[in-house]
Amino acid sequence: MDKEKDRLAALEEENRFLRARLRELERDANAPGDRIELLEGIMESTEDLIAAQDKNFRYLAFNSAYQRQTKRVFGIDIEIGTSMAEALADLPDDQKNAVELWGRALGGEAFTVTREFRGIGKPRVFEGHWHPLRRQGGEIFGAAQIVREVTDRVRAEEALRTSEEEFRSFFNNAAVGTTQLDLTGRLTRVNDRFCEITGYSREELLRMSPLEFTHPEDIESSRRGIFDLLHGDISTYRAEKRFIRKDGELVWTHLAASLVRDIYGTPRHTIAVIQDISDRHRMEEELRAAKEAAEEASRAKSEFLTTMSHEIRTPMTVFLAALEQLLESDRDPQCRPYLELANKSARRLRSLIEDILDFSRIEARRVEILEEPFDPRACVRNSVDILSVLARDKGLRLELNIARNMPPILIGDSDRLGQVLLNLIGNAVKFTDHGEVTVSMRTRGKHLVLSVSDTGKGIPREKRGLLFRRFSRTESLHERRHEGTGLGLAICKGLVELMGGEIGMRGRPGGGSVFFFTLPLRLPEMAEPLASADGATERVCLYPQAHILLVENDPMVREILLMLLSQPGWRTEVAESGSDAIARWQENRTDLILMDLQLPELGGLEAAGRIRELEKTKGGRTPIIALSAHARNGIRDECLEAGMDDFLLKPFRKEILLSRIARHLGG
Repeated sequence: MDKEKDRLAALEEENRFLRARLRELERDANAPGDRIELLEGIMESTEDLIAAQDKNFRYLAFNSAYQRQTKRVFGIDIEIGTSMAEALADLPDDQKNAVELWGRALGGEAFTVTREFRGIGKPRVFEGHWHPLRRQGGEIFGAAQIVREVTDRVRAEEALRTSEEEFRSFFNNAAVGTTQLDLTGRLTRVNDRFCEITGYSREELLRMSPLEFTHPEDIESSRRGIFDLLHGDISTYRAEKRFIRKDGELVWTHLAASLVRDIYGTPRHTIAVIQDISDRHRMEEELRAAKEAAEEASRAKSEFLTTMSHEIRTPMTVFLAALEQLLESDRDPQCRPYLELANKSARRLRSLIEDILDFSRIEARRVEILEEPFDPRACVRNSVDILSVLARDKGLRLELNIARNMPPILIGDSDRLGQVLLNLIGNAVKFTDHGEVTVSMRTRGKHLVLSVSDTGKGIPREKRGLLFRRFSRTESLHERRHEGTGLGLAICKGLVELMGGEIGMRGRPGGGSVFFFTLPLRLPEMAEPLASADGATERVCLYPQAHILLVENDPMVREILLMLLSQPGWRTEVAESGSDAIARWQENRTDLILMDLQLPELGGLEAAGRIRELEKTKGGRTPIIALSAHARNGIRDECLEAGMDDFLLKPFRKEILLSRIARHLGG
C-alpha cells in the first residue's frame, strides 16, 4: 500500500505540472506558432486526456489520447471545431452530463470530478479537472479539461479501505486481546477483549503503558523482551506474564508481540495478541497439586507395603522355619497330623500374603524386572518339578514339551517367569481331577511362547472375561471347592505385561483349558555366565566345613536361624549389629556372612560396604548373603551394589537357605 501511495503522489506532481502548462496556454492563446507547437508537443507526450472548448461547446484543441478515448468510450469521432453537444446527440444522458460539466467551467468554476465508465471491457475510472480559459483581461473565452485514468489508484484505495475495515473489524472483534503500541511502549489501539482482560476502559488504556498493570515480578522480563524486539534481535516476543486488573485480581496471560516495519524497514509500531490463560494455569496448578498428592499417596503406600512386608515376613520366617524343624525332628505319630495341618495352613497363609503384597507392588508399578541370562529349560523344569508331587498325588500326568530349537540361553527374569508358570501349572493341577496337564515352551518369530493345558472341566465362555480381573473367581461362593484369593491370574497378567508380553486363555477341544503367554525373545549378544535358577529342586548333599557369621538383631529370627544352621561341620557365630559384625569378622576367620539389612547402629548395606573396603588391604573375599524382610523395588540391586553376593527374601524355606550357603561355600 505504501508503494501505491508513492506512485499516486508522483502522478499528482505530474498533474500539477500539466495544469501549470495549461495555464500558460490560457495566457498565450494567440502566441506565436513556435509556442503553439511547443504546447502541442507537450499535450501529445502525456497519457492524460487534454481538451479545450469554446463557449459554444466546440473543440478548440485536444490531444490524440483524448480523441482515442472519446472514440472508445462514446463511439464518436471528433475534430477541431466539432460540437460536443451535437456529437453526443445519440447519447442524451452523456450529452446532458457533458454539457453540465463544461457549462460549469465556462461559467468560471474550476473543479474535479471522478467517474466510472462501463464501456467495453472492465469498468474504468477517470478523474477530470475542468478550468475556465481567460484572456489577459479576465474574459472567459472557453474551458479546458484534463482527464486522467485513475482506475488502479481507485481500486487500490478501495482495497486499502476494505483491508483497513477488515483489520479494524478483526482487531475490535477478536476473541483474544489485541493491542497496538508505539515505539515508546504506549498503547495506541486496544480492542474490547483486552479491556475485559485488564478491567480498564479504552480511554484509560490509551493513556497507559502495559507496564503500569504488569505484575512487578514480570516487569523486567517484559522490558527486555520489548527491547530485543525493537532492536531486531528477535522477530517475535512470546511470554507468559501476569497482569493486575483494575480491581486487583491477578490474570495470567500469554502474550505474542511482533514488530511492524514500513517498506524501508523502519520500525513503525508493535502489534500484540494477549490471551487470558488464567483458567488453564489454574487447571495446571490443580493438576500439579493432584499429581503431587498422588505421588505422596504412592510413596505412603510404598512405605506402608515395605513396613507391612517386613512386619509380616519376619514372624513368618520364624513360624515356617520352626514348623520345618519340628516336622524333621518330631516323629511322634500323635503330634504328626497336627504339625502337618499347621504346616499346610502356614504355607496357605504365606501364599495369601505373597499374593497380596505382589499384587500391591504390581499395581504401584514397583516390581523390579531383571534382565539377566538364564537357562529357559532349567527354569521351566524347576516349575514342573515343584508341582510334580502334587500332580502325582492326584493321579495326574504332568508332561513337559520343549521345542528342540529352544535357545540354551535367554535374557530375562527367570524368577518372575517361574512365578507365572508356577501359578498357571498350580491352577491346572488344582482344577483338574482326571487326565493330564501339559506344559509347552517354543519360539515363534521374535517371541517365546509358553502354554499350560489341562483336561479339567473347562471354563464357561461367559465367565472367561473374569479370569484376569483382581479378586475374581469363576466359582460362586457355594460352589467353591478350592482355596485362593482370586489374585493369582491378575498377578500373572501384571507380571507378563511388565515383562513386555501378553497373556490369554482359550478352550481346549474335548474339554479343558489352555492358558498361554508370550514374551519378547531376547538373546544374549555374547556368551555370558548363566544366572542360577533358584527353586525347590535344589538339593544339597554335602556341606563343607565352614565358620558362618550370622548378623541378625531379631531374637526370634536369630534363634530359628541358629537351629537351621546347626549342620555337621558348620560353626555359627552371632552378631547383633553392623558394627559388631565388622569387629567379629576382623577378629576371626569367617567363611560366609548372613547379613540382615535392618540393623541397629550400622545397617547391613553399610556394614557390607565397610567389609569390602577393608578387604582391599586385608585381602581375600568373604561371601555375604543378604537376608531381608523388605520386598521393595530395587532392594536386590542395592545389596549387590553394596558388595553382597546373594539375596534371600524372608520367609524362605530351609532347603533354599542351605543350598545358597553351600553354593557360596563351594559345596
